[in-house]
Order: sequence, then C-alpha cells, then structure tokens
Amino acid sequence: MQTIILLCLMRSIVVPCYNTAFMITPTMTSVSRIITSASSNTSTSTSAKAKTKKEDDNKAMAFLKKIGKVGGTKIDFTNAVGVDEGSDGKASSAAGKCNHDIAIKKAKQAYTSCIESGTIDDLSETFPITSSGTRWAGVTDRVMGGVSSGTLVREDFNGRLSNVLTANVRLENDGGFVQMVTDLALDHSVTNTVDASQYDGVEFDVFYTGDTDKENFNVHLKDSNCLRQFSSYRATFELPYRETWITVKLPWTAFDGFGWGAVENVLDYSNLRRIGLVAIGKKMDVTLALSSIRFFQN
Repeated sequence: MQTIILLCLMRSIVVPCYNTAFMITPTMTSVSRIITSASSNTSTSTSAKAKTKKEDDNKAMAFLKKIGKVGGTKIDFTNAVGVDEGSDGKASSAAGKCNHDIAIKKAKQAYTSCIESGTIDDLSETFPITSSGTRWAGVTDRVMGGVSSGTLVREDFNGRLSNVLTANVRLENDGGFVQMVTDLALDHSVTNTVDASQYDGVEFDVFYTGDTDKENFNVHLKDSNCLRQFSSYRATFELPYRETWITVKLPWTAFDGFGWGAVENVLDYSNLRRIGLVAIGKKMDVTLALSSIRFFQN
C-alpha cells in the first residue's frame, strides 16, 4: 500500500495543451524528501570515499616518486632558474627549483662531510644527493637571456655509474654555459663553507664525448670572497674524445679569480662553498660523465 501511495505521489502529471504535452513536476512530499535525502547522502558518502581513495593513491605515488621507485632521475634544466655559480653567497636557486624528482635525504648526522672523508661524491647515494649529503643541480645561461640547454642524469656510462651532463652550449644573447654544481657544506645552519686547507686540490674521474677530437671544460670554485653572481675561481682542463676514463687533478694554484671579489684575491681553500663542472665559452654539443669527485693530498 505504501509503495502505491509513493508512486502516486512521485508520478509526473501530463497535461494536454494545444496538442503539446508539458511535464509538470509534482511538489515534493515528505516521503520523497526522505528518499531524496537518503539517495543524496549515499551519493555524497560514495563520492567522499572515492575522493579519499584518490588522495591516498596520489600520496602513495608521490612517495614512490620521491624515493625513486617510480619516475625518472633525469634533471632537464632547459629552463632552470639559476646563475653560473649562485649569487651573493647563497646557493643557486636552481638547486631547489629544478623540475625533477628529489630523493629522500637522510638526517645530516648520517652523512660524512667531504672534509672529513675527502670525498665530495662517490655516487653511492640516490641521485641527486651526494655521498657527502649535499645535492647536485644543473644550471644554464637562460636566466640571463641565453639559449643554452642541458640535462643531468644518473646512469651507467662506459662501464661506470655516472652523473652524465649533456650540454648544448650556445653564445647568443651573451650566454654560453651549462654546468652541474653542488654545495660543499653539509649543514648551512652551522656554516655554508668548508675548510679544505688540509688538502692540496681537487680530483675527479671524467669521460668526454662530443663534436670535436678534444674539448676544454672548467671547474669553478666559490669561496667566501665570491659575493657576486659570476664571481668564481676557475681552472680549465682538456679531455680527448671517447678515449677512456681520465682522472683530472687540479691543485689549488691552478685556479684563477674571475669577477669581483675573486679577481682581487687568491683562492681561500679554507672557506670553499661550491664546486661545479662547466661546459663554457664556445658553441658545443657535448656529453661529460663524472664517476667520482674528491679532494687530494700530495
């Protein structure tokens, strides 16, 4: 009986008018309100559950990406925001703004500083974290209007796990550099420099492929004197094309000051802040692979 009454209450009424049927919706009764409300609550509950599940799935996927289980470890910094060395004694903005997956970083206490171990990066940590607890970043000249581009990826290269920098350097608009760079100090809340005076220089293992039989690259160091964007201490090294892995050794005396703050002073290796490997100064399409970088003692 209740079913019949309900059907009657909810039945639409058709009224003929000039051979055209108009549908008139009956006024909602208390019974229909209850049913509609129940239906709405069910729909809302289902929607809420679906939304919660989607949020949980998104969080799970974000976590997996963060630890490198899904997604790539490639840094494409074609449009990265940053400058050659970072500015005004601060870390380059590219270090935090590159559009890439960032590995979970352990507590600072879990890392050994590059000064204590002598190793800046042996590539034992998840990219882009260094084995000394800092982070690799890629920087191009686009922030100053240049058109150079590049990528930085961790992969096997000629038999070694490597940071592989692919650089397409162009000189238009007064540009002309692509680099991979990392800070040296582990805990910037304590200090943003390291004292490497116990060492005699820096050495690293690299491999080059490109469009010439040999190519020049730079290492750029920043110390506490380098307070301008393009101030750094620079040393140049030459690599043959696709020969073999080469260990490059650069003593502190090989570095010359460039830019305000650096040109007036000799390198202060007791206050080093950043190090970068740079393709710079000429049009080139090159690949530079790095398998290890460290300080050395004679």
